[in-house]
This record gives sequence, C-alpha cells and structure tokens, in this order.
Amino acid sequence: MTTEIIHLKPTLRQKRKMMINDVLPGIILLINGIAELMEPVDQWRYAVLNVMVGVAVLIVFRMELKHESSTKWKSVQWFDVFAGIVLIVEAINDHHTGKIFQPALFYFLIGVVVVIRGIFHTQFPTLRKLTCDNEGFILRLNLFRIYKMYWKDLAGIELVKETLHIKTGKGKMYSVNLRRVENRDEIFGTMKKYLHE
Repeated sequence: MTTEIIHLKPTLRQKRKMMINDVLPGIILLINGIAELMEPVDQWRYAVLNVMVGVAVLIVFRMELKHESSTKWKSVQWFDVFAGIVLIVEAINDHHTGKIFQPALFYFLIGVVVVIRGIFHTQFPTLRKLTCDNEGFILRLNLFRIYKMYWKDLAGIELVKETLHIKTGKGKMYSVNLRRVENRDEIFGTMKKYLHE
C-alpha cells in the first residue's frame, strides 16, 4: 500500500497577503520608535530597538518579495523570525511592573513560538495537505475542514475552475473551494489517478 502526501501550497496572492499582515506591526514599531526619538524620553533604548526591528522587518519583507521562488532562501523563514521578534519587542514595550495581569507575557510567548517556527519550519508538519493511499484520501484544508473518504464510496471527482467537486456513490455532492491553493491541478490529478486504479 503506497501513501502519497501532497502539501497544499498557498497562491502567490495569498502569500503576499500574509506577508502584508505581518509587515504592518513592524511599520508601526518603526513609526513609534521614530516618534519617541524625536521627544525627550527616558527609555530611548526602547525607541532605538523599535526603529531597528522596524527597519529589519522592512528589509526582510523586501528580500522575501525578491526571493519568493528561491528554495535556498526558504531554509529559514526569515519573515516569520522577524515577525516573532516584533511580538517580543511589543511585549518589552507593553510590560508594566506592579500589575498582576501581564498581556505582554502572552506577546512574548507567542513571539518566541513564532521565532522557533520560523527557524525550524521544515521540522513542523503542515496541516494543509492531501494524503492518498489505495483505500482512500484525507484532504485537510485547515485545522477544522477535513474530508476523509474511501475510493470505493466515490462515483467521481471533477475540478471546475477553483472548486473540486466530489460525488459519492449515494449521490451526495461535496464542493471543496481550492481558490487559495496554488497546486490545485496536482491535487486533482493525484486524486483522479487513485480513483481510477
């Protein structure tokens, strides 16, 4: 029994959307740092740290756009590393001594997790994937949307534009939106190959 796993790759548009969501906090840190440096402040070190991290995030953002298709650049996900550093710096800025509830602690912990995931991203399993074997398939779109079916129960599958239609032998139809999946044709081809074996 052979098992084939295909990871669902996000579209270029989806990748860029995620990157823009990550770069915005870095821009805010940069602006806040510059604004704090223009005023006489006691904590000028935090202002300099904000500016440095904000500039670093913008540089990494530019490099990510430049090296989108390069596999050498992707051994470490630098943008995730710097997004985690942004969260850690926000935690340092938001820390208030004497308070019992410290939201900054959550920022810090999430930042550490994001940095570790960025460095060791090849070690972590991806949620979004198609797993096929001779018995059936599991199509996992995210943590909650999972399709698990056996080939013997299917009447057919077809890909219409960006939607995968799965028809069962009992006449039930499932429509799976693959609009945000770059390799939707590969997913469909693999499923069709196993269905007709």
